[in-house]
Amino acid sequence: MNQSEKRVIRQLLEALLFERLIAYTFDDGVFCISCQDGSEMVIHGRKSAFGRIRLDIGTIRGASGNLTFNEILDLLSITEPFKDELNRTAHFSADSPILDHRRMLNGDRLDSALSEGHPYHPSFKSRIGFTQKDHRCFGPEYGQSFPVMIAAFPKAYLQQSFPDEKTFFLKEFGTQAEYWLKQCPEGSALMPVHPWQWQHFEHELEAEGVVPIGFTDEYYYASQSVRTLWHPDKNHVKLSMNMKQTSSMRTIQPENALAAPHVSGWLSGIVENDQGLEGVKILKEYASCTYESDRFSGGEFSAIWRESPESFCSRNESVIPMNALAVEEQGDVFAGHWIQTFGAEAWVRQLIRCFVIPVLHLFIRHGVAIEAHAQNSLLVLENGWPKRIMLRDFHDSVEYCHHFLADPADLPDFKSIHPSFNNWALDEYYEMSSPALLTELITDTLFVYHLSDFSYALERHQYLKEDRFWEIVHEEIVQWLDCHPDCQKRMDCAGLLKKEWTAESLLASKWGIDQTLCVHNPFADQRERLIQHVSS
Repeated sequence: MNQSEKRVIRQLLEALLFERLIAYTFDDGVFCISCQDGSEMVIHGRKSAFGRIRLDIGTIRGASGNLTFNEILDLLSITEPFKDELNRTAHFSADSPILDHRRMLNGDRLDSALSEGHPYHPSFKSRIGFTQKDHRCFGPEYGQSFPVMIAAFPKAYLQQSFPDEKTFFLKEFGTQAEYWLKQCPEGSALMPVHPWQWQHFEHELEAEGVVPIGFTDEYYYASQSVRTLWHPDKNHVKLSMNMKQTSSMRTIQPENALAAPHVSGWLSGIVENDQGLEGVKILKEYASCTYESDRFSGGEFSAIWRESPESFCSRNESVIPMNALAVEEQGDVFAGHWIQTFGAEAWVRQLIRCFVIPVLHLFIRHGVAIEAHAQNSLLVLENGWPKRIMLRDFHDSVEYCHHFLADPADLPDFKSIHPSFNNWALDEYYEMSSPALLTELITDTLFVYHLSDFSYALERHQYLKEDRFWEIVHEEIVQWLDCHPDCQKRMDCAGLLKKEWTAESLLASKWGIDQTLCVHNPFADQRERLIQHVSS
């Protein structure tokens, strides 16, 4: 197997073992995996925080010795659609050059250079719908830039969150928008479209009466999310794509697109009015538009504009996506040179204060859970020292439970935004039926599938033991509780003190089953101290 195939197999097996989707035994650092044909595979590894599995892929062996990529997939009885995702991931991963000296990059340029993809999901670069040419032209790995398509859509099916189209487009795109507006047919309105999406649906759009107007003068770059585009002098624009990555189609549902400015405005108001969240920046999704017709009702054509992170940084500050911290850079963990400068415990403790504590504060004090996974969270450093956090991407990744909200009166009026919100069922959109579901979102995206990768990387590079990492997190939570005694009972209500947490099973759907996982709460060993705080 080549290196890309080895990584896909490693992440596949780590996920299957962690989620107990395949039978295995574990003894003295060796996993013995039961295959569908009755044979066994063995591989060396260990269990880390939350029971996450970490494997040494070079040690995998079958009954007859070494195994090929496809032999392993066959032994695991991987379905043909999933096998295609894994093969595509291995292929595109092998065709994804990693830049040298990424520590010299900052902000959007660094974001695009993080070509490793998701560290847990085995289909981290499946990009179903892309050809290899598409991958090189519209993915971030080759650093290609391209203009955005501007088209005129029938007004009867187009909704815009901004009140005046001319004012908005002139502000966002400059004088070139004057030409577009003049060319726009009567009864139509402008909307940006990803050029790949236009190519994908050109004939269907023509049948809908959609007219191509032209392209932007500016050339945009793909971020690591692919559908979000950036330009050095402009804000981000997120455009729908009928491309499947990991387990998700990268379209944007019409109701979520229209809700985006309201949701991020609501969150910004909470943050700006709470001194306990000083330094936190919500990158606002301040405008959106969406086209919804009988033919196109699944979010195939939506656009969301979002503030650029670099416009909120001073001269001595740099901003990095949180998923950069754990990636390899010249034989070291990416954050290694900062950790060496300041010391592992001091640097990690400051990271927890800047990132974990504000996310928990927003959740426990205000009752709002955000999907703070590594791609949505941006760490602001001042000369390498963690200073504050930026958070983004809220159009479909914010949850609340009405009776757990501190200020329910401040909620957006969702019913006025889109008809889909008129009779929503609990747990369908933003409103959850229980605080426990909010806790699952927080613990999954903050701990189980996020900081656990960084804590493991620190131990593997001999900077800090994993147990000590989570002790520091616990210590900082206790300190926060000391400062906010009114939040102690709310923390207990949310279930953060339970000995086990519920986690999402990310691959269960590939097996055709519906399950959740129980993971060990790393703070459980010191749970009594937290309970004493709550009781007092």
